[in-house]
Amino acid sequence: MANDNMRAVVQHTLGDPDVLEVTRVPRPVPLPTEVLVRVHAAGINPVDWKTRAGSGMAGVLGAPPFVLGWDVSGVIEAIGAGVTTLAVGDEVYGMPWFPRAAGGYAEYVTAPSRQFARKPSSVTHAQAAAVPLAALTAWQALVDTADLRAGQRVLVHAAAGGVGHFAVQFAKHLGAHVIATASARNHSWLLELGADEVVDYTTTRFEDVVAAVDVVVDLVGDGQDSTSTRSLSVLRPGGVLLAIPSGAAPELMAAGRQSDVRVTGFLVEPDGTALSEIARLIDAAVVHVEAKSYPLDQVARAHRDGEAGHTRGKLVLDLTPTQAADADVDRTTAFYEIRRYQAHPGRRDDLVRCMEDVVLPFVRSRGMSVTGSFNDEQDPDGYLWIRRFDSEADRVTQYAAVYEDQQWTAEIGPRVLTLMDTAKAVITRAVPTPQSPMA
Repeated sequence: MANDNMRAVVQHTLGDPDVLEVTRVPRPVPLPTEVLVRVHAAGINPVDWKTRAGSGMAGVLGAPPFVLGWDVSGVIEAIGAGVTTLAVGDEVYGMPWFPRAAGGYAEYVTAPSRQFARKPSSVTHAQAAAVPLAALTAWQALVDTADLRAGQRVLVHAAAGGVGHFAVQFAKHLGAHVIATASARNHSWLLELGADEVVDYTTTRFEDVVAAVDVVVDLVGDGQDSTSTRSLSVLRPGGVLLAIPSGAAPELMAAGRQSDVRVTGFLVEPDGTALSEIARLIDAAVVHVEAKSYPLDQVARAHRDGEAGHTRGKLVLDLTPTQAADADVDRTTAFYEIRRYQAHPGRRDDLVRCMEDVVLPFVRSRGMSVTGSFNDEQDPDGYLWIRRFDSEADRVTQYAAVYEDQQWTAEIGPRVLTLMDTAKAVITRAVPTPQSPMA
């Protein structure tokens, strides 16, 4: 590969969203039975921000630094030996490695091929990245754990959230009568998704209006108004309570036994086979996906929005490669390869124009000083130009990170950083290291 690093969100310490830093890390290489996926979108889940702050899966990941994220959707760029079910160019989605580190908040991930499935063809990568962890949680809870059957009654707490809105749809698809708790603003949406009844938890105690339930999917937990414990009273004898976020405490399990109710905790697992079935349901318009996207550089803001609660569906980071960036990579590579062999040196003008027309005006518009110039006679092999490019790009990137400048995030930053990395890689390859001031 011409460029062996990638952008990723790294945290070096536990803490609030400000510990999340977009930086550059080595690109992974697939081992036998693994695939390398170019990530186009990465889903954000509650376990992500809990882990970032020190709970969630922080104990599994170990001490920082680490890269968060498990949900991804993208395109396979390479495969390891032994992979037979997927091929280079396939669009895939998955929840690799959970609960171990997957590094989903990055431009590339590697994982065993069978932890992925082909992406639903009817949705975007951003929508697909919103699916795996939440949908697998709902699917494995209802189908594999509760063994939900047609005609049974299901109560879903926090039904408008990531897992909840999938649980409503899966339960309805399986023939159940679905009761959902949510705030009033989400009632019409949940009815559209298939809920038969909706309870406004902000004004009504669900146990006052719900009874004779076979399965409760509790996505709130006893940590908030004793939701799990209160749910025991609405279950039939022999019913199932799935206590998902906070698990099944011994006291809760004992209370369940007294009520002849099965109480169980639950933790989702990677499952490419189930994702294939979920993709089929999405493409058949049986299941719908709700997602809100953020640029990678706004990951801290996305975490804040998620932690604030009351979101509908899922939050997603957009890592889509841009055509403009790809075109700039081609021009940069062509220039340095040709320039090194003394052919068509005028190609350098394309790169100088990018710097002068895109980067430097941005710097000036933000009140930053600009010094120096690009001169072929002073810099016949492009070394000084690249060092200058590196310096200016770093300055503007730091500036934009501090002030969360959306223009830089969306249009300029990825283009410049891609140009810079490619130019460095090519000039280093073309010139022996001892002669290169880049070394």
